[in-house]
Amino acid sequence: MVSLPLGGKSTYCEFIKKNDYVIVCPDKIRVDMFGIDYVQNGKDEGTVWWNVKNTIKTLLLDNKDVMLDACNITRRGRKDFRKIAEKYGAEFEIHWMKTSLKECLSRQKNANRNQPVVLPEVIRSMYERFQEPTDVEGTIISVPLTFEKNSRIFCSCEEEFLEDHLGYCTHCGRKVGLF
Repeated sequence: MVSLPLGGKSTYCEFIKKNDYVIVCPDKIRVDMFGIDYVQNGKDEGTVWWNVKNTIKTLLLDNKDVMLDACNITRRGRKDFRKIAEKYGAEFEIHWMKTSLKECLSRQKNANRNQPVVLPEVIRSMYERFQEPTDVEGTIISVPLTFEKNSRIFCSCEEEFLEDHLGYCTHCGRKVGLF
């Protein structure tokens, strides 16, 4: 996944979990390790990400399809996970949610307090550091910002969509995903 905090990644992951993906979420690991009131401080992040990476490696060894429910805002960070996928013979896809800064900040105001708090200044800082994914990094799948009962398939070129099957965009030839 690639998106700003509160961009809809977890909602999408719950939706796609139906397709036999195993979801690995650093936020859930933080809550499990430190409790719901934990505020990220940088000090514990090494331990959190060690757990994330080792969980992914274990799942890939078991031939599971894995979705990382994290912001992944930099190319360098995404590269680490691409290398893990390559090492374990897994396909690497970037599911990109292009949620606007304005929408993420709006969601922050109305956030469910049964989840870790993301401060507005953190969202803004991540927006400033955000690096758009490129085709060089892997297959990019543009995730729609809304999910409807009648699933459709969208491509990052946003020129075409196909209905009700997985395949390739008829416009640009990229692999597309079912949403």
